Amino acid sequence: THGVDYWVLGLADDYSWVTVGTPDRKYLWILARVPAPDQDQLRHALDAAKANGFDTDRLVMTPQGDRAIQAQQ
Repeated sequence: THGVDYWVLGLADDYSWVTVGTPDRKYLWILARVPAPDQDQLRHALDAAKANGFDTDRLVMTPQGDRAIQAQQ
């Protein structure tokens, strides 16, 4: 079994969200403790990805639970 390398790119002080990506910048995840983080949390998570060279325009927001995360354009 081979593991996957990943980087923790950003982490909220209260651990409410984390931004994780692969070193080749092919995969990126924003993980949160709630189905739809507020826009401020999402902005900080995206800023962490951008600061590490990730193209967040390609990010696909996946609906979680009863609510979908709406990306700010």
